[in-house]
Parts: sequence; C-alpha cells; structure tokens
Amino acid sequence: MRLLDMFFKKKDKKTIKDLNFDEISGFIEKEIGGRRQELMKESEKFRKSLINQFNLLKGLFRRLSDSDFEPVILQDKRDISNIVETSKKNYCSNSEKLIIRAINSLNEKPPIFKIKSIVLETFSKLNSFSREALILLQPFKKDMKCIASGLKEFKKEIDKFESFINSDYSLISKVDEVEKLVYKIIISKRTRLNPEKKKLN
Repeated sequence: MRLLDMFFKKKDKKTIKDLNFDEISGFIEKEIGGRRQELMKESEKFRKSLINQFNLLKGLFRRLSDSDFEPVILQDKRDISNIVETSKKNYCSNSEKLIIRAINSLNEKPPIFKIKSIVLETFSKLNSFSREALILLQPFKKDMKCIASGLKEFKKEIDKFESFINSDYSLISKVDEVEKLVYKIIISKRTRLNPEKKKLN
C-alpha cells in the first residue's frame, strides 16, 4: 500500500510568490554596496594614475621640443636640418595636443569604460606618431629613448587598468546590467497594469 501511496499521493502545491522588482535594487545595493564603493575608489586611483602618466609623457615631449642638435648633412652634402626641426616640432606638437585632450577628458571623470577607450585610443596614436617620426629624429636618440621608455611604462599601467576592469570591476558591470533589466521590467509591468487600473476606476 505504501508503494501505491507513493505513486498516487497528491503533491503539495507550491506557492509561487510574485517577485517584487521594486525591492530588488535595494537588495542588490545592500549586498554589494560596500564592495561597490571600494571598486569605485580603486577606479578613481587608476584615473589619477593615468593622468599622471600622461603628464609625465607631456614633460618628455616638452624636453624633446626644446632640444638642440647638430646640423644634419647627408652624404650628397644636402643639409636637411630644417626638415628634421620641422618634423620634431610637428611630432611634439601633435603628441602634446593629443595628451592635453586626453587629460581634459579624464578630468571630467567619465565612466570607467569611457576612460578605457580614451586611454587606448590616445596610446595607439602616440605609438603611431613615434613610429612615423623615428627615422627623421635620429639626432635625438636620447630623447626618443626616454619617450619610448615613458610609453612602455604607460602601457604597463594601461594593462593593469584593463585587468582591473576585466576582473574586479566586472562585478559592478554585471550589477548595472541587472539593475537596468529590473528597471525595464518594472516599467513594463506598470504600463501593463495602468490600463487595467483605468478600467476599474
């Protein structure tokens, strides 16, 4: 009989509780509020560090801009000193403008993923400018080495920043996605209920 009872026993009805989406945001904030603050502080440290790296690079370009050099005479006796000087000025001027624009953008405290795109785009352009200028700026080997070293240090900081975004900060990204989804559900629910309330009224 027990065996038959097991097969034909009515299952207890499970009560399905409606989710209160208005409470979810509060719950999320309560659960990760402290962690969020820590991560935001960490991202702010990175923002300041990246600005500092930009300022160091700007100083290196200023130093190159002020550098003097011996006249550059080719084997066929042509003096290309003016071409070298013009190339140096353009290289330094374009790089500095790029850096100043990036610093101004970072000083506005944009969202973290915007910081990432600003930094990566600026670094890529600075790298490109350096490769183009390298041949003509042979008389400034010492200054160019300093700039190359500065760009290398900057890349290390960018890599650390990207690692932070992809690991630690990804928690906030996921939470933000959940909160956006919850907000959409709440709005959808309210718009669906409003016509029914009107009918009742």
